[in-house]
Amino acid sequence: MLMRLSHLASRIQSGISWSALHRHYGDDCSLLKSRSDLLARLVSFALEQWGDRNVLLIRVPARVNLMGVHVDHRGGFLNYLTFARETFLVASPRDDDRITACNVNPSYPETEFSIGESLPPESRGNWMRFIEGVRLEKGHWSNYLKAAALKIQDHFPDRNIRGFDLCVYGDIPPGAGLSSSSSLVVGTMMIANRVNNLGLSNEEMVPLCAEGEWFVGTRGGAGDQGAMLLCKRGLVTHLRFFPMEYRYAPLPKGYSVVVCHSRIEAQKSAGARETFNLRVSGYALSLLWVKERFPEYADRLQHLRDIHPVTLGVDEATIYEILKTVPVEISAEELLRDLSSRRDEVEKIFATFGRSSQPYPLREILLFGLAECRRAEVFADLLDRGDVETAGRLMYLSHDGDRVSRTHDGTSEPYRSPYEDEYLEARIQDCRSGDPERMERAALQYQPGGYRCSVPDLDRMVDICSRVEGAAGAGLTGAGLGGCILVLVRDEAVENLCNTLNREYYRPLGREPFMEVCISVAGADFIGES
Repeated sequence: MLMRLSHLASRIQSGISWSALHRHYGDDCSLLKSRSDLLARLVSFALEQWGDRNVLLIRVPARVNLMGVHVDHRGGFLNYLTFARETFLVASPRDDDRITACNVNPSYPETEFSIGESLPPESRGNWMRFIEGVRLEKGHWSNYLKAAALKIQDHFPDRNIRGFDLCVYGDIPPGAGLSSSSSLVVGTMMIANRVNNLGLSNEEMVPLCAEGEWFVGTRGGAGDQGAMLLCKRGLVTHLRFFPMEYRYAPLPKGYSVVVCHSRIEAQKSAGARETFNLRVSGYALSLLWVKERFPEYADRLQHLRDIHPVTLGVDEATIYEILKTVPVEISAEELLRDLSSRRDEVEKIFATFGRSSQPYPLREILLFGLAECRRAEVFADLLDRGDVETAGRLMYLSHDGDRVSRTHDGTSEPYRSPYEDEYLEARIQDCRSGDPERMERAALQYQPGGYRCSVPDLDRMVDICSRVEGAAGAGLTGAGLGGCILVLVRDEAVENLCNTLNREYYRPLGREPFMEVCISVAGADFIGES
């Protein structure tokens, strides 16, 4: 529904009683006031830029993933919460195919592009081929606007997509692992969908947003975009793909989720992309390896999550036996030799994610992926039962799978979770021991594995949290290599947690504290519509 900017301004100025905000935020007066203040700044800026116009107003929240990191693209479950850090976009439809964008934050320069010139008709319909040939202006925020607009044009190749003018403002900190960039992709696509009357549902936009974001260079999954489009206020969204399915679980009563920024910006450099893509390709190559070595299971192995006792009809010990056959690490040349019957599939993985000059650490990545899929699978059931202790334990174990260091007595030492033959053989013996305690200890969800996308600062923060009474669990959120951790902590312990982190982490390093209780808000939506 289009609204006049002047009308929006007057409604916002009337105060926090504006009923249109309540369905997004609830009745928390301080939250309504903070959101209204951001909206007022954006609408005032848009009036200065454009004068009075008919516009759409949209909000896209930040997300945190309590459990299920790095597995959305492998068919694993994720457990998301959207909270009160947001990107707001005001859009004014145009009669041509151009998108112009300005940002209240002067760090993001004005930008403009033509959808049709960026993606001409002859290039539509083969998204991967198109994006592999694109040269980007590295680090420019317009890449995320283009990602959404060009992907939706590619999805409708025979229809020329109409453009719009954008004004943007938000308070999701960049480089924090809270998906500020994905919020731009989601918001832009939602606006393009509405302006062009394309009729896409939120569910249909989830994979389009994810594939659109590949334009920027990474090859991640659709979890972040799914969270932003599907979450509900006050609930955890238990979500997975292939096919997409989701349900909602309650937030633990008496507990808060606290997001704490390390003040190390999550890296998006070429080196970081290589690190991320090496691990994702490690998943894909591991799955090929298992299919090749165990042809009797191959037709049941569509996704990494399918290496599962129920799917394969085997016991847990057999999963560890499968893992023992996977190389600890292997070069690209050795993969092509040892998987010669699947050479085309291996080459396709190299073409998609880049061919690494480093050895691929397949086994520890696969162990992490299988264990994380299991942790994320049971997490919602734990929330349903109110078993916060086990849920928190899984958060710590998940972070152990990302660790690169451990802090003891103020000293940081390198760390690597176990994955060797001896370790896996011990788990096999535990599984087949008949001893309930040993069998429980050997359960896959309790094995960290080794994805190793943390940094020492995040590890130090998690170690500090683990010593705070009432902190049930903690671990990184987002892709890693900087950014934030999440802490699941008793309400009465939040103050002590923050004081401890300030005393033992922020102050000694001379960093500005960033610790915030996640106030749950609704998923992305247009404001001012009933």
